[in-house]
Amino acid sequence: MSDDRLSGLCMITSQDMAKIHNVRRQALRIVHENESSMAKIHHVRRQALRIVHDNESRHG
Repeated sequence: MSDDRLSGLCMITSQDMAKIHNVRRQALRIVHENESSMAKIHHVRRQALRIVHDNESRHG
């Protein structure tokens, strides 16, 4: 890495850092919401499969 690129990295201001931090927090929130949605979908799917299974064993 050249000295030019290094000094470019040091040019990041605290304002830039705040923006990066906010975007990162938003991204984490979205991921978290997505994971909880996936968990809910999984749970409902398991319930649906159980109902279908119970139905089949009752009528089978």
